[in-house]
Amino acid sequence: MADTQRTLAAVLALLADNTSGAISPQDLRDALVSVFSNYGTIGLAGGSTAQTGISATPAKVTGFATDGEAGGCVEADAANNRLKVTVDGMYLLLCGCSFSGANSKTYLGEIYAGGAAASFKKLRRKLGTGGDVGDAFAFAFASMSANDYVEFYISSTDGGSTFTPEEMGLLALKIG
Repeated sequence: MADTQRTLAAVLALLADNTSGAISPQDLRDALVSVFSNYGTIGLAGGSTAQTGISATPAKVTGFATDGEAGGCVEADAANNRLKVTVDGMYLLLCGCSFSGANSKTYLGEIYAGGAAASFKKLRRKLGTGGDVGDAFAFAFASMSANDYVEFYISSTDGGSTFTPEEMGLLALKIG
């Protein structure tokens, strides 16, 4: 039988007090794979094509190129610029990015969880006038359901901007 990722509640139910000796070897394997292998990553190294028309309305970043490590409850999907969660739970979401863009523009990056901006730390970076490459970092905690997606969105408070990722990574890690 295949090992199965489970929610915390399901693992606790599997591993009740065991007074009847009902915990099977499969239950223990399911508990272990539910604790370990709970992450997924996508990334970009070496630059990407510029996204144009970045405005105050957040736009999905489309420059991811490589599926990174993935295990258990998160599927890497760089071809669609997202991670897919396969098990309900609480997730730590991280995105780091270095990028170039229009001079003297301010950029805001947000991690989206399940189709909505996740609360907590947004990426915020203003580029200078000399062709700067800026770097910034965003993170969030989100309660997610199976089949939800993790994506990265960018906007510019100044409108009419371009955004060219140089290096970036998006990670989802199940923490509960």
